[in-house]
Amino acid sequence: MNIHDYLDSIPNFDRLDPTSQVKWMCWYLTRHGNRVIFSVDDLVTCFVSADCPTPQHLPSICVGLVRMNPPFLLGQDGIPGSYKLTRLARQDYEAKYDPKPSTIVVDKQLTDLLPKLTDAEERGYLEEALACFRIKAYRAAIVMTWNVAYGHLCKVIINKKLAEFNQTLPRRLPNANRTVITKQEDLAEFKEFDVLAVARSADIIDKNAHKIWMHRLEDRNMAAHPNKVIFKQLEVEAFIHNLIENCFLPLKP
Repeated sequence: MNIHDYLDSIPNFDRLDPTSQVKWMCWYLTRHGNRVIFSVDDLVTCFVSADCPTPQHLPSICVGLVRMNPPFLLGQDGIPGSYKLTRLARQDYEAKYDPKPSTIVVDKQLTDLLPKLTDAEERGYLEEALACFRIKAYRAAIVMTWNVAYGHLCKVIINKKLAEFNQTLPRRLPNANRTVITKQEDLAEFKEFDVLAVARSADIIDKNAHKIWMHRLEDRNMAAHPNKVIFKQLEVEAFIHNLIENCFLPLKP
């Protein structure tokens, strides 16, 4: 992970106190820079590369991290200005912040999909979904991922399946105010539930995909409205992976 993506995953990094910022940079060097032992100069390089102001008195901050109780850093005998994380600090950051395999899979899935999207609106939604996922804004990640997938379905209907959709629409929704659609904005007049029902009846999506769409629509609705539902990381990872893998990717633009 490059330094910019790393800092984007840390909420309000630029507003953190200097000691907290240095701690995060120490973890970056250890976890993502493969530097078991690092120097003050290495930390300066991190801040410069990230286009962030280097904290004043950085050497003194590192000394303070050695002297704190429990210590965060260990000084290296015979190598002035060089440090490594203590075992306790490393274990703490690994437990709290090291991405799990499933998290890495979802992150890569979204990252790899980005350059394949030629539609600027879809790419913008996906970039926002990825940013929300990385900072653990899970409700927002669910909503934005749904917007990517559902918007893609609507574009497929308009660009490739318009005749099939219009043929099925009055039969599936006989009481609808509109019986013919000509542009994507027309679909916004329908509930997502109804668009999915017509798409299923028109064989634009298959039976299994329709079940997944409906299941994930319920999740999106819970995420989008105020309630006491708490979304856990594994649930959100399953939502994103399932929706992208089984609903978005099978629909060829």
